[in-house]
Amino acid sequence: MNRYLDEWLFLMETDLCAARELMKSPLFHISVYHAHQAAEKALKSLLIFHGDRKVPKTHALTQLFIECVKKDPKLSEALELAVIQLDEFLPRTRYPKGDRLDHDDAVTAMELSDEIVKFVSQYISERC
Repeated sequence: MNRYLDEWLFLMETDLCAARELMKSPLFHISVYHAHQAAEKALKSLLIFHGDRKVPKTHALTQLFIECVKKDPKLSEALELAVIQLDEFLPRTRYPKGDRLDHDDAVTAMELSDEIVKFVSQYISERC
C-alpha cells in the first residue's frame, strides 16, 4: 500500500473510533457526523486505491459512490443501500432542522458506516 492511501485509511479508522466513543455521550449528532466522515474517507480510499490522485471535494457519499462504481461496477451491489441510507443523515449533522439526532440515529449511522468501512478495508486488503 502507498503512504497516501495509508493516511486516508488511518483517518477513516479514527473517525469510526470517534463515532463509537461519542455514542457513549449525549452528543449523538457528532457521533453521526463522524460515522458519516468515516464512510466518506472509506469511499475516497477506494478511489485512491484505484489510482485517483485527487479525490472529489465533496461530502456527498452518493456522489463518491458513483465514482467508485465507475472503477468497479461490482461495488454497486455491495454498498449501494448503506451509502444511500447513511448519506441521508448528512444534512441533519450540519444544518438545524428542528429535530435532533438521537441514540437510535447514532446506532443506525454507526452500523451503516461500520458496514462500509469493513467492506472497503477487506476489499483493499484482498487486492494488495
